[in-house]
Amino acid sequence: MGKTITAGFISDTINGIGINSSIKCNNDNLNNNTSRSVAYVVMHYTGNSKDTAKANANYFGGAGRNASAHFFVDDAEIYQSVELRDTAWHCGAKSYKHGSCRNANSIGIEMCCTAGNYRISDRTKENAAYLCAFLCKMLGIGAGGVDSYVLRHYDVTGKNCPAQMVSNPTEWQEFKNKVKGILGGSVSAGGQQHTAQPTTDNVASYKVKITADVLNVRIGPGTDYGVATQVKQGEVYTIVGEVRNGNTTWGKLKSGAGYISLGYTERIAGMTANTPQDTSYRVKINTAVLNVRKGPGTNYPVTTQVKQGEVYTIVGEEKNGNTTWGKLKSGAGYISLGYTQRA
Repeated sequence: MGKTITAGFISDTINGIGINSSIKCNNDNLNNNTSRSVAYVVMHYTGNSKDTAKANANYFGGAGRNASAHFFVDDAEIYQSVELRDTAWHCGAKSYKHGSCRNANSIGIEMCCTAGNYRISDRTKENAAYLCAFLCKMLGIGAGGVDSYVLRHYDVTGKNCPAQMVSNPTEWQEFKNKVKGILGGSVSAGGQQHTAQPTTDNVASYKVKITADVLNVRIGPGTDYGVATQVKQGEVYTIVGEVRNGNTTWGKLKSGAGYISLGYTERIAGMTANTPQDTSYRVKINTAVLNVRKGPGTNYPVTTQVKQGEVYTIVGEEKNGNTTWGKLKSGAGYISLGYTQRA
């Protein structure tokens, strides 16, 4: 297997994060090509006590590093440092465990140690999984090919990298399962659905009981999305939103685990959750630039930015610590309402 790649830097949005290619790897640390045949995606960790994607991109922008990677991923950013058609020096060695994966036929993704203490956070792993799935689609790797063509640095050379996924093989399998789940439905690596165009209802949250023996929780509102987990008969869950997709209504779980088909649940009378439905209203941005985040908190990745004087409609509010976040009607994400005024 192998696909000829001529692409250089890419500008796609991955899991709500735009790929940043503003900091280029120094040519001293890579091999330039006009094209190459690529078959593998190799996952790494940066091995620092705590770091960011931007800091790593800056470091490899210097000469004489004798190493490089195509991508660096953290909780909020993805930097592409090396063009896809170029060979990054990320898994070279004097001897190899793997029979065929080498620098020349692979793409290297470095996951930053965003959790501190040389560990990768869950959010960084999620962003890396979406990036990995995006690249798999580009290379023609389906869910069934992930086990063969998505590798750890350890699988290629025996190096203890990513360390937490070497010492804990279950964590590595969970990562690959996440990639498979993204590839398994008609979901792009940017998290957008290709097929159905669901419509969303804003509802006051309520509780439901599962009536099926086992019910899949999916990462999006439709059977063409991957399965995140399962729930069982008799269990009770809080629904915080509804999405109609064709003839099926899907409920968004308060836990954030995903969506369930409400046809296999019954609503529990008198158990409406405490969160009331917010009345929509308009706000004007009163700071120069304000980040729009994927979720209601600064720990969520930035999806885009809005500017001073612009007016937006808020359709819901969520409290996180001392900050109130407003959910944008456009679906772009959440903004901190402390930097707005009612319009």
